[in-house]
Amino acid sequence: MQCMDPALLELLACPKSKKPLRMASAQELDKLNKKISAGSVRNIGNEMITEPVTAGLIEPENRILYIIQDNIPRLIYELGIKL
Repeated sequence: MQCMDPALLELLACPKSKKPLRMASAQELDKLNKKISAGSVRNIGNEMITEPVTAGLIEPENRILYIIQDNIPRLIYELGIKL
């Protein structure tokens, strides 16, 4: 699981709700990756997610995960995954 600089994390927000984000826990990522392995995960834009997620940011209230890929948070609403 990747870590993010706390100062940067404080600046980031959900692109839809504008609410703060937090790092996804190892348990949350494990649960999501099991669903991905089973072929049952699509993002909000309806694209199938096929690759395991190693890090992500979660908007806790609406339970949306934004993948961190190559140390870059992909903060595009349609790329978010409803948990």
